[in-house]
Amino acid sequence: MRLPGFLIAVLAGGWIGQVFAQSPAQVTVPDKGQESTAPSARTVDQLPDATALMREGRYAEAEIELERLVMAEPRNAGAWLDFGLCRYALGHFEESQAIFDAVEREFSPSPAIRALIANYRRPKPPPSPQPQARRWNADVALWAGRETNANAGLRLNSLTLTFPDTTATTELAIDPRYQARASSTWQVEAHAEGETPLGDSGINLLAIGEWRDRHTPAAADFGTRQFQAFVGLRGALWRSDEATSASTQLALWAGRQNASLGGQNLLDNNRLLATLERRVAACQARGGGEVEQRRYPIQPALDGRYQGVLGSLGCPLGGSQIFLTMRYGSDRPDAFRAGGVQTRGELAATLQRPLFEAGRLELSLNQSHQSDRESYSVLLGDIPRRIDRHGLSLEYAQGMDAGWEWSVRGETWMQTSNIELFRIRSSTLLAGLRKRF
Repeated sequence: MRLPGFLIAVLAGGWIGQVFAQSPAQVTVPDKGQESTAPSARTVDQLPDATALMREGRYAEAEIELERLVMAEPRNAGAWLDFGLCRYALGHFEESQAIFDAVEREFSPSPAIRALIANYRRPKPPPSPQPQARRWNADVALWAGRETNANAGLRLNSLTLTFPDTTATTELAIDPRYQARASSTWQVEAHAEGETPLGDSGINLLAIGEWRDRHTPAAADFGTRQFQAFVGLRGALWRSDEATSASTQLALWAGRQNASLGGQNLLDNNRLLATLERRVAACQARGGGEVEQRRYPIQPALDGRYQGVLGSLGCPLGGSQIFLTMRYGSDRPDAFRAGGVQTRGELAATLQRPLFEAGRLELSLNQSHQSDRESYSVLLGDIPRRIDRHGLSLEYAQGMDAGWEWSVRGETWMQTSNIELFRIRSSTLLAGLRKRF
């Protein structure tokens, strides 16, 4: 998983809390040579490469190597300290200070290391750093497993219909094609993102792309393909604490999302977002608004425009990290649509914790609610529809050499509704292999 800049301080507070008691650090001083003790055995292959790059002033390249290393080895003291020095050299003063604070607060580094850190407590870059280079990362993953409901089908054989102004009802048989079908599944996922400064403007250009192809042989008409791409700009609006160079960041994003079902173009979204980001104590907070134009080529009656607010919070929690995200808004149809305007809300929580030598455990919970303002159908009780979705995911990933990682993931989700037609349940078990670049 990529380490976005605004999460580095959160990760530092949670992970390097176990470092100095376990192994001495290889310390690189960008402008005054190198002072070090013997590195731990786990750093022999990777850390010297990064420190060599730092000695040459190639901080952006060194940061990429160290970023991979701290994800794979969150208890590696030398990597975390050098990572903090790289963040400082590249102008990310606030994030570098969070790492240095954690080192001095939670451990007992030697006087020499404390003196070294003291040289980087001023809100200015070290002498003569190399200009920032483009930062990027990418990964590709292959998953295989089984789904209990590959076609998002119904778990009922018939549906009761009511007729207006009468007490008469009738039972409508459900075509077996639309009932839940289990299937083996295999999926391919790819992710890439990059960031580069726009000259000396203090503004960074950002780009993110994701692609996912899912195949279900026993429900071939329900295979999915999803793609999204976003570009953005981010820069500091103002500083409210000159002593620490704490700043509020403004980020503007524009992107497109596409999904196909069974080879047919199902959904096209155009999305705009504006957010403010700021560190609050040991946490990173973000809030803003979004506008989304939703188009359904195979069913234009569903077309609409979503407007809402969003927010997120990332904080250390002992040796773990917790991330909370939320969205809330309304989806207004372009023309007549059953149920009319929809109100939508989403809340998700993710807990990440390093395990063993290079392992990671991730637990995710999500809850969403959707409600119509008008009656959905006179044949289905003549009431506004309400839908609630509950999801749970547990994943363990184990890092290997050369950027490889294997993972096991279990997922389950359930959709409940006051209208029986929209009640769905599914579970998935997957094993995967990922390559990071």
